[in-house]
Amino acid sequence: MKIKEEATKIHESGFNCAQSVLCACREYTRLDDERALAISGGFGRGVQCGEICGALTGAVMALGLV
Repeated sequence: MKIKEEATKIHESGFNCAQSVLCACREYTRLDDERALAISGGFGRGVQCGEICGALTGAVMALGLV
């Protein structure tokens, strides 16, 4: 499954954008879902202020781990 499709599926199950993207990248980051969700949990809704998309934040986290 592509990262975009996986992230959409995770997001639709109730997780924020950052969590969804970071979890969807687990093949590359080697993080298990529990850690990925915990690390990215506070970055939803643009760090809770609606400024920077959580999806972008999650992608940057994933790139930092690759």
